[in-house]
Amino acid sequence: EPIQGVNVANEVAGKIVKINFVSGQKLKPGDALVHLDSEVEKANLKASQGRISAVKSNYKRMASLFKKGSVSQGEVDDAEGELLTLQGQIESYQATIRRRNIRAPFDGVTGLLNVYMGEYLSTGTEIVRLEDVSRMRLRFTIAQNDLNKIYIGQSMNIFVDAEPDTSFTGTISAIE
Repeated sequence: EPIQGVNVANEVAGKIVKINFVSGQKLKPGDALVHLDSEVEKANLKASQGRISAVKSNYKRMASLFKKGSVSQGEVDDAEGELLTLQGQIESYQATIRRRNIRAPFDGVTGLLNVYMGEYLSTGTEIVRLEDVSRMRLRFTIAQNDLNKIYIGQSMNIFVDAEPDTSFTGTISAIE
């Protein structure tokens, strides 16, 4: 079996607007797999970013006026709270947009595509299986009487039916 594998799924629901891979494709970490529609989030982000300059200026003005005794500490706190809230909204929209772009978590090869362009995905829909086949691991069973003959770190030569004339070398990494 591969050293690692994962069923890639989406964290948020949405409609697929772009598929960037084909079945059997080799991927690198961060390669885009699927993009879900994020137009609403992008519009909200743009609106919030458009307000940030005015809200920052208002906070700075309130802080300056407080130093002159023209406004209360409460008004400064309100202006700061509005700024922090808006910054939090911007970060939230950016995070949501990032989560709508599903990416490969590690080097691997894709399995069969399980979704289609335009399909609405509910949260947790399996999009594709991704497996790192650069190294393989082997699980095997031995008789209980032979358990004392193996140990962690022990070297092994393994033959598989697919390549009967080739010896593969490995080490025992765990015993369960």
